[in-house]
Amino acid sequence: MSISKLPFEITERITSYLDKEDFLQCMCVSFLWNISFRPFHYRSVELGDEHKCLAFFESLERSVKRVKTDRPVTPRIDDLGHYVHTFDIRESFMSVADTQKLARLCPNVKAVHFRWEEFSDASIFFGPQKRVYHSPTSFFDHFHPSSLTSLELSVTIPPQSLHAVLNTPSHSSKINFVVLHRFPQLQFLKLNYELDLEIAHLEHIHTICPKLKRLEINKPRLADCSIPGTIAPAHTMQHLALPSREWGHPRVCERIWFKYITHKYPALKSLNIVCTETYLRNTNQE
Repeated sequence: MSISKLPFEITERITSYLDKEDFLQCMCVSFLWNISFRPFHYRSVELGDEHKCLAFFESLERSVKRVKTDRPVTPRIDDLGHYVHTFDIRESFMSVADTQKLARLCPNVKAVHFRWEEFSDASIFFGPQKRVYHSPTSFFDHFHPSSLTSLELSVTIPPQSLHAVLNTPSHSSKINFVVLHRFPQLQFLKLNYELDLEIAHLEHIHTICPKLKRLEINKPRLADCSIPGTIAPAHTMQHLALPSREWGHPRVCERIWFKYITHKYPALKSLNIVCTETYLRNTNQE
């Protein structure tokens, strides 16, 4: 039997066992093998610059033109956008129309990792046709697939903007609840940037995303706050990561954070609070 005649599910299962090198070799065996394996090459896509975006859109639009009008519900081999499950987006140059097109051509996206750089306001450039998304809010205003269950947000500060950012209020020091409200179905959420974290923020996250199974917040600044009078247990949560240098503070055990975690997450399978950075205690404040 020719590999092109294998059921879709079988071909998909085969590709799940292949690493990148083996996968590319399979695509080079023959024309039929290339047609069979090419769609799965689009399962994970990185959009890091304008040229990659243009090439990606062109390939998707060409594939859509080859699809018959009466295509079945099961994705066609030549309907490449339906195979995209994961996006790694790095401040992509896209117009609003491009972002809406992305949502239309890729309706089955399950995971997005959005990365952006923190600039001072003077450093942000908006062109007449294109724009750089320096925060996830504008991007997810136009791209919010209902199939998304995994979201990772990462921010970095470029060296040329370090001084300006450190001396002005930072938008990235807060949780972007506007974005989260678009994805109540999330099961995995990772915030990979330093932010000011209160217990009320965690309560709000679980109210918006009640299906969360895994939550990771990298190096949060834990606030010395009060515990809510009523805590609704998050029974779906299995993995929690809050690695912060403040857990090493001698007074942290006296805070309510440990009590809150105990009551809020009764079904936890793993808890990570270890931070590789050493907490530097200010002796003048002790």
